[in-house]
Amino acid sequence: MAPFKSSLAKTAKQLLGLRNTADLGLRGATQSQRTAPPPPPITATGGTKSTSGNYTLHAFTSSGTFTISSGEGDVDYFVVAGGGGGGNTIGGGGGGGGVARGTITEMGPGPYTVTVGDGGAGSSSSSSPGGAGQNSVFSTIIAAGGGGGGSEGPEGMPGGSGGGDGHASNAVAPLGNRYPNASPTPSPLQGQPVTPTPQGNNGGINVNPGPSAYLAGGGGGAGEAGQDGQHPSTSGRGGGGISHPWVPTSYGDSGVFGGGGGGGADTTRSVSSGAGSPQGGGGSGSGGSPAGVSGTANTGGGGGGGSYTGGRPDGGNGGSGFVMVRYLT
Repeated sequence: MAPFKSSLAKTAKQLLGLRNTADLGLRGATQSQRTAPPPPPITATGGTKSTSGNYTLHAFTSSGTFTISSGEGDVDYFVVAGGGGGGNTIGGGGGGGGVARGTITEMGPGPYTVTVGDGGAGSSSSSSPGGAGQNSVFSTIIAAGGGGGGSEGPEGMPGGSGGGDGHASNAVAPLGNRYPNASPTPSPLQGQPVTPTPQGNNGGINVNPGPSAYLAGGGGGAGEAGQDGQHPSTSGRGGGGISHPWVPTSYGDSGVFGGGGGGGADTTRSVSSGAGSPQGGGGSGSGGSPAGVSGTANTGGGGGGGSYTGGRPDGGNGGSGFVMVRYLT
């Protein structure tokens, strides 16, 4: 005789089977709606590595390589070019290095070039302007080197920020010499796209040009234009630099970069030399026999202009640049 099975037990088993079937179907539908997991966070090497909150930072004070070994994500950048050298013979201040800042999205594994540009050399001749600062580079981002300060003959040169005019320059209007408004394009930038723009400000002019004007303009800075030479007593101050919210104040000039150099002067005629930028590493102009003060290393500061006193001393050298990147840890 077959074992007895109650109709209640049979019904319960059927209901359970239906419930299991429904659960499986629901679970399958839920799984089909799931999105792909996000990529893992970036792991990288290069430069001096530190952390700040949820971010990892890499600081470069010399050229190197930023290498992502794994992960993918957005990388913020802050790139400062080398500052321009100061001019000779009551020379204009060198322009501060251009500053590029922004974000490269979805960077993945690989090596990325980092170039920290050197500052331009101060001029040693009344017929030659100060040297242009070198560009700084992070991956595809290029910051333009600062323009050299003008000397007795040449005007201030174009660059990330423009160089100030020397004492005998014939410029009588704002130079308009920050990149990319400069014409012609300065040679260090030939064939190289500079992104983003603009990256700085114009250099100052000599408001009373000619051989009898014993003052010069200040170099432009990333934060403001260089001051004009104020006849009859003061050469132009270098334009101020800029800071950035996530760049620590332990770098640069208390966290400020890209200041212009001050214009040189002839102090025997009671003319004061121009100060370097109030911040940003720009060197002050010379009013005596010493050369113009050089821009501070790793700030992109412009060099100060040389004077006439003491055998026409050289302009100061521009300060080298700086690169910092960060990403979410």
